[in-house]
Amino acid sequence: MTITMNTAGGDVLLTFSGNIYASGNDNAHAELQFSVDGSARHNMRSEAGDGGWENDFSMQWIEKGLNAGSHTFKVRWKDDNTNNVQQLGLSYPRAFSAIELGGSSGVLNCTTKTQSGTGNQQVYCDAGWTMTSGGCNDPTGYRDNGPQWDRPVGNGWECLRYYGGSVDVYVRCCKF
Repeated sequence: MTITMNTAGGDVLLTFSGNIYASGNDNAHAELQFSVDGSARHNMRSEAGDGGWENDFSMQWIEKGLNAGSHTFKVRWKDDNTNNVQQLGLSYPRAFSAIELGGSSGVLNCTTKTQSGTGNQQVYCDAGWTMTSGGCNDPTGYRDNGPQWDRPVGNGWECLRYYGGSVDVYVRCCKF
């Protein structure tokens, strides 16, 4: 995925979320990478798990001190040579964003909002705030019955737990 944008100079926040699926039984991994103007910046390794498991993930990076002008931001991924890892966008759409953080004179304010409950839980940023990341937590710690969806939704974050029980959802909201 690629974003090209003109900036006033300063810092840019890159965010990406998606999910991967392993079709084999070999505990496969995927390597993800942000690049800025063709140079690698941030790498992440995500476990796809054993065959038939999906793994949701997100990653963020702040590129500091860009010059004013046009810049190209990319996120790329590859499997760990098992050819069993697929990137999905069916139940969990991929999302990639580049947010200019106001140049060297801007002040970034961020807050985290939470919502707890059972089943499907969503939490949203207030008007004037921008969702930059989020996540889910299963307070019981029972992995096999944990959140099935962990994804951005509109200007917020959503977690779904199919089999009831508690789930906590978090969203990180920022503004100048």
